[in-house]
Amino acid sequence: MMRHARLPAVGETEAPGGSVTQTNLATGSLLAIAIGYVLLEATLNGWRGYGFFSDELYYIACSKRLAFGYVDHPPLAPFLLRGVRAVLGDSLPAIRIPAAVAGAATVFLAGRMAWRLGGNAFAQTLAALAVAAAPGLMILFGFYSTNAFEILIWVVCADLVMVLTAGGDPRLWLAVGVVLGLGLEDKHTTAVFGAALAVSLVATPARRLLRGPWPWLGLLVALLVFVPNLIWEVRHQWISLEFYRTAVAVKNVPTSSLGAAFGQMLFMNPVIAPLWLLGLWFYLVDHAGRPWRVLGAVFVTLFALILIAPSSRPDRIAGAYPMLLAAGAVVLERPALRLLRNAFVPVLAASTAVLAPLALPLLSPVGLASYAATLHINPQIEIQRRSPVPQWVADRLGWEDLAAAVAAVLRGLPDGERQNATVLAGDYGYAAALERFGPAMGITRVIGNHNNYFLWGPGDTSPSVVVAFGISRRDLDRLFAKVERAAEFRCDFCYQDRMPIWVAREPRISLAEAWPSLKHFE
Repeated sequence: MMRHARLPAVGETEAPGGSVTQTNLATGSLLAIAIGYVLLEATLNGWRGYGFFSDELYYIACSKRLAFGYVDHPPLAPFLLRGVRAVLGDSLPAIRIPAAVAGAATVFLAGRMAWRLGGNAFAQTLAALAVAAAPGLMILFGFYSTNAFEILIWVVCADLVMVLTAGGDPRLWLAVGVVLGLGLEDKHTTAVFGAALAVSLVATPARRLLRGPWPWLGLLVALLVFVPNLIWEVRHQWISLEFYRTAVAVKNVPTSSLGAAFGQMLFMNPVIAPLWLLGLWFYLVDHAGRPWRVLGAVFVTLFALILIAPSSRPDRIAGAYPMLLAAGAVVLERPALRLLRNAFVPVLAASTAVLAPLALPLLSPVGLASYAATLHINPQIEIQRRSPVPQWVADRLGWEDLAAAVAAVLRGLPDGERQNATVLAGDYGYAAALERFGPAMGITRVIGNHNNYFLWGPGDTSPSVVVAFGISRRDLDRLFAKVERAAEFRCDFCYQDRMPIWVAREPRISLAEAWPSLKHFE
C-alpha cells in the first residue's frame, strides 16, 4: 500500500517520494524542466514578428495609472508590472518574463505535489512534463496577464492544502489566506476556487481541518489582503460586477455542457486526459488518495460549474489541473500500469509536437492559418472575433501598423485641426497600442471608451476634431455634425481587418457631456 505523504522530520533519511538521494535527483530534474520552460516561453514568444498581446499593452497602460482597482481586473497585475518596468524596462521580453516564471513555478510545483503524494522520480518528472506539455497552459504562460498568476496561485494553494491534509502545521492556514487574498487581488475568479475549497472541506473528512482557530484566521487574512480592492469597488459602486454581467451577455461565446467538456480536453491536450482522470480517480476512489479527497472534490465542484455555466472559456479552471496531473502520474508509476506507462510517454511527446505550433509562435501567420485549418482547430473564444489564426495569436498582430495608419490620417489634417485633434479608440487594445507606439509617430493624445479607459475619461479638453476608430458611425453621427471615412485599416490576420478610421468635426455636444453615453464594457 502506498505511504501517506507527510512532512519529513529533521534528520530523516526517507522522504515521501523515496530516499533523500532519489528526492534530490528528482528535484534537480524538476528544476531543469522549469528552467527550460522559462527559456522556451520567454524566447519563442518574440519570434516571427508576433508582438505584444492586446492585454499586455492594456496592462502597461494600467501600470502607468496605478489604482487599487480597475473595471475589468483587480490591481495586483498592474502593480507587479510597474515594478517589472522599473527594473527591466518595457520591452517585449521583459514584459513576458513574469508570466514565464509563473509557468516554470507551476511546472515545478506539479512535480513537488507528486512527491508529496508518494511519487518517485518518474512520477515527479511526468507530472512536471505533463503540465509543461498542456497547450492551453503554454498559451497563458506566454504573455503577461492575470491568468498566468491565477494559475500559479491556485496551484500554490492546492499544494498548501495537500500539506495540511497530510498533517502539516495548522498555522499554514495563514499562508493559504495570504495566497487566496493575493489571488483575489489578481483576479476575482479566485473567489470561485476559494468557494469550491470551502464546500469541499465541509463535504469530505477534511472537515476536521476546520477545527481550531487557524483556518478562520486564514480566512481573515485573505479578507484583509483583499480589502484595498474591496474598498475601491465600494467607492466605484461595484463597477466590476457590471463589467462581468456585460461580458457574459455580449462578449463570451455561449457553450453547451458538451462543448465545455470538449474545450477542457482540447485546452489541456486530449492525450493528457487519461492522466488527469487517473488523478481524479486517485483522489476520489483509491484508498491511497483518501487523505487528499478534498482536492478531488474541489476539482469536481469546479468542473461542474464549467458544465452549467452559459459561457465557459476553457481557461477558467486551468489552475485546477496540475494537482490532478500530479496524482495521475503517481498512479501511472505503479508496476501494474507498466504497459500504459510505456505507451503514454511517447504518445504524449507526439501529441505535444502536433499541438505546440498552435500554442507557441513556431509558424508564421500564413503557416499557422494553414496548419489550424488542416487540424480544424481554431476555437472562437469571444463573439465577433474571427480570424484565420487563433485569437491568442491574432491579438499579437498589427499594432504598430494600426498606429501608423492613424498617424497618417492625423498628418493629412490641416495644420490648425491637427494640433488640436484627439484620437478616440473604441477598444482598450487599440487605445493602449497607440499609447505605446503612437508618440514616435506624432500621436500625442489618445482616449478610449472601453473598460478602464472609460473610467479614465475624455480629459479636460473638448476637441473640435476627433480621429476615431472602433467606434460606430451611428455614435459619431450622434455627437458630430460632420463625419467622414478617412481611411481603412487592413490586416489580414487581425480582428480589426477592414476597420474604418473616421474624422469627426463640429461637435454637437462636448465629449465630457457625451461621455456617459459612450461607455463600453465587455
